[in-house]
Amino acid sequence: PRHPGDSKHSMGCSMGSAASAQPAHEIASDGIVLQESAKAVKLTSPDSPVAEWGDGWELYLVNGPRQHKDELRLGASPGGCGNLASNPSSGAHKMSEKLFDAKGFTEVLAVGNDGSWVHVKRADVGPIPASDAFRVGAAHGYRLRFSNGVHKDSPGNDPWRAQGNHGPFFVDVNIHPGQEGGQWMWCDAEFGGPGRLRMGKILGTKGACFADENGGFLWKWYG
Repeated sequence: PRHPGDSKHSMGCSMGSAASAQPAHEIASDGIVLQESAKAVKLTSPDSPVAEWGDGWELYLVNGPRQHKDELRLGASPGGCGNLASNPSSGAHKMSEKLFDAKGFTEVLAVGNDGSWVHVKRADVGPIPASDAFRVGAAHGYRLRFSNGVHKDSPGNDPWRAQGNHGPFFVDVNIHPGQEGGQWMWCDAEFGGPGRLRMGKILGTKGACFADENGGFLWKWYG
């Protein structure tokens, strides 16, 4: 259903800073007034992306199959963008960073279009901040559980010490020296030029991890 203040069209993503964003409208939540993109609101699709984890999940980020890091990373399109309510299967779609923090998500779930998933929660069971959820970099203090049965703490094994510019949350969680990794969504270690960005997969992938060689992989993140 359409909510009051929703625009007819989806919001475009940008690479601007928080200061340059123009939010669509305000929402009051528990006494907090928030700025939010027009479509970064309640899902109309089923809220149970992985049966094992039950329902009540809300989509907050979609990335793929092209790498949309520059439009979605922390500080870019901070007021949100795209059309999360349509449950999109491609493109760049993001909940506003301020709304993400206000919701106080204590768990997040990334789901790939190949059926893979990873469940993420803080070790101290506290709320997950937008500064971790949208960071191009990994984070410490999270418990990770993957669809292949692997349980690890973040950032993971990280055999190449890449946690500073690979993420979010984790990097090469169960990878050991000498093995190929690609277990991350985005990175700032680019070597294919601005027109050929890299993207990993939830359970990892071989090769240079260029998004255009990933078989159309899509990341969806829920809180």
